[in-house]
Amino acid sequence: MSAGLRKTMLEAVYRAVRRRVCSRRDAQRCLLVGRGTLRHVVTAWATRSPGTGVGTRPSTGPHAVRISKGRGRALRHRIGCLAWAVGVMQFFGTHIVVEASWSRPYSWAHNNISDLGNAHCAMQSEPEPRYICSPEHGLMNASFVVLGALLVVGVVLAGALWRRGATAIVARCLLACAGVGFVLAGLAPADVHENQHVLGALLIMAMGNIGLVLAGVGLADDEPGPLRWVTSLLGATAITSFGLFLSQRYLGLGMGGMERAAAFPLLAWALFIGVRGLFHQGIRMQDAPPRRHAAQATRA
Repeated sequence: MSAGLRKTMLEAVYRAVRRRVCSRRDAQRCLLVGRGTLRHVVTAWATRSPGTGVGTRPSTGPHAVRISKGRGRALRHRIGCLAWAVGVMQFFGTHIVVEASWSRPYSWAHNNISDLGNAHCAMQSEPEPRYICSPEHGLMNASFVVLGALLVVGVVLAGALWRRGATAIVARCLLACAGVGFVLAGLAPADVHENQHVLGALLIMAMGNIGLVLAGVGLADDEPGPLRWVTSLLGATAITSFGLFLSQRYLGLGMGGMERAAAFPLLAWALFIGVRGLFHQGIRMQDAPPRRHAAQATRA
């Protein structure tokens, strides 16, 4: 029997079965058939190659499209996580290399992060007196730009990390602002364009940390509870540290230490989420068809 004749006969069977099911007012089964599940099975059988199973689905049906979308979404999520992990790791690696190039010892307690990107050797009096001379300032500023760009890429692509809703959207926008802040800080060194650099710092330590607090609420439903409250706690701690930094109350950490307490929680969170996302297999694929419907279609 030719494939065309088989398809014609089975289409007639499909219409007859659908009329019979719907005439019984079985809403669930009628909806199942009305969605075209039986049609997929019929078409698969009619167009199958010799030796294939009767219940094989066609590779170009709606189910295949949904599965393809789900896989694409998971791939984008992993790329976003990779961007976060690479961005943060290259930043800390560059931080270590650039501070090692200083002739005078660089101090995490008494030097700002921005000191590494200052373009000129000079004595700075604010907020604390210190001599700054960073031979590899260009490398540090480039690292700021790369970090910021990759943070934004991660926010855009790691969509599977978030639930739907206004809170998640606001959190992602604020985290993207932090990425823009790092780019701005790299393009405008503190001793060259101070106002633009300060704006970048505000985007990082104010907007970004508020976004981190909201991220604890905006994470996807299948993310573990401890990850949610730790995320919000990190954001709240960073905001508090930023307030103490602005008021010059360093609590024994020093100026640089308090600044890092305000800036590094966001980076630590992004690194953890990025690495976890690369190796975590439980990526949600909301576009994939439910297993119950797939099983019903096969049995049909």
